[in-house]
Amino acid sequence: MTSPGDRVLVEHPTYPNALDAVRAVHARAVPVALDRTGWDVEALDAALRRSVPALAYLIPDFQNPTGMRMPASTRCEIAALLRRSRTPVVADEPLVDLDLDGGVAPPALAEAVGEPAITIGSASKTFWGGLRIGWLRAPAEMVARLVAARPATDLGCPVFEQLLLAELLDGRDALLAGRLDELRTRRAALLDAVRRHCPNWSVQPPGGGLSLWCELDAPGSSRLAVLAAQHGVRVVPGSRFSAHGGLERRLRLPYALPPDVLIGAGERLALAWAAVGAVPDGRMAADTDAALA
Repeated sequence: MTSPGDRVLVEHPTYPNALDAVRAVHARAVPVALDRTGWDVEALDAALRRSVPALAYLIPDFQNPTGMRMPASTRCEIAALLRRSRTPVVADEPLVDLDLDGGVAPPALAEAVGEPAITIGSASKTFWGGLRIGWLRAPAEMVARLVAARPATDLGCPVFEQLLLAELLDGRDALLAGRLDELRTRRAALLDAVRRHCPNWSVQPPGGGLSLWCELDAPGSSRLAVLAAQHGVRVVPGSRFSAHGGLERRLRLPYALPPDVLIGAGERLALAWAAVGAVPDGRMAADTDAALA
């Protein structure tokens, strides 16, 4: 879909592994910031006109890491912009099934865009993180190109896991209902832990997905990630979700673990955050370099 030097339009923030994929093919990410309410259609229009990207990569449903869902009206507006600029889009939908608040699902972005649009997803979010089976939906001609290109990097999915997924899909509704109940409980536990132990942080409960996108009361997300590891909690700093760094006031906290673990993690994060303010910047930089070495 791209050649070295091509531009790829992405959200800011966005999924880190997508940014890695852009860099791996020597393309350049063009970030369009999400505001507190969601997607800025005017900013996206300006980015399309200015940078003329070869591809757009968007996460419309329970966006990773913000947890926001693109409204139906916004999908129509963005779809019109993509069609006008003839920009192919990859719509990443691994979290689309994890609607925790039971809202009315908007139409798929690919439905609004038409051709060319590629939709991708994964059983690892709907059913179980260890089931690494993905899927792709695209126009037939595009699928043929992708199938031809695939053997260079991937010879195929394991047959056993595919058979297992086929069985899971037969009982999807019942299995998904139980998983959603479980995730609602875990989301509530982590929200409570953050509000109790880090009361100065700001967090908007997501309508779905698997994580909270917290706003810290001071910059220091990267420093917190280093010190949290020393307290037994592994977190990803906000800068990892940015094409060009920054987001030091942001931290993604997944709620995929059991409630008691999440509650304990909240307590440890509070201790680590208190330690961030107690460590001089120079000392923190030295410790980080040593850890990376």
